[in-house]
Amino acid sequence: MLLLTYRNAIAMKKRFFPLLMELIVLQLFLSGQNVYTPLQNSEFRRIMLSDGLAGSVIYSFLQDRTGNMWIGTGNGLNRYDGYRMHTYKHLKNEAISLSNSRINSIFETKNGDLYIGTDKGLNLYDPESDSFTLLSFTSSYSIKFLLETHTGALWIGTNMGAICYTPQTGNRKHYYQGAKTDSLPGNYISCGITDDEETLYIGTTYYICKKSPGEESFVSMTLPAPTPGRE
Repeated sequence: MLLLTYRNAIAMKKRFFPLLMELIVLQLFLSGQNVYTPLQNSEFRRIMLSDGLAGSVIYSFLQDRTGNMWIGTGNGLNRYDGYRMHTYKHLKNEAISLSNSRINSIFETKNGDLYIGTDKGLNLYDPESDSFTLLSFTSSYSIKFLLETHTGALWIGTNMGAICYTPQTGNRKHYYQGAKTDSLPGNYISCGITDDEETLYIGTTYYICKKSPGEESFVSMTLPAPTPGRE
């Protein structure tokens, strides 16, 4: 009898809980309430080319620890301090300018270093001189994403594989398709993430690759092939 009563209670809960939720939503609708009320009085201002925005297509965005807004476009980098829009672009004869004007990724490390990934290399920003330094070993790569591990290593996803770079020592290792050891199944690295156990996952064409802590190689996880015309 006790088991029957318990089962009946569970069944009633499953039956009436959706109905209860529908009644709550209906009540909110009839009373004119809105669960997004805090946004009703918010104001959004569009920042346009006429305001100093470097380009109309935005590829990356970041707010740094000092509050500056960094906006990566297809035609340069913007830094917005709340009052003025500062613009940075590649200048042909200036080594301290950006290496390229298409900004694919912007990343701030735990110690405050700001890296700018472009179509032709990775740049480190120097706030004292308001200039950039190109990491020369990345100059021929299009930088797609950046990620920092708990040890301070910087993973750089490119169109030609993934690079693990340690800024403190300058050491680096390049993982790419066709390497004699620790090869990847594809070179276009579009994204990456680490979990709570510091396992690294990176996205390549048709594959997710996993690298566990202490392991040198990636393990490929096959993804379903895309339907033609729906990539």
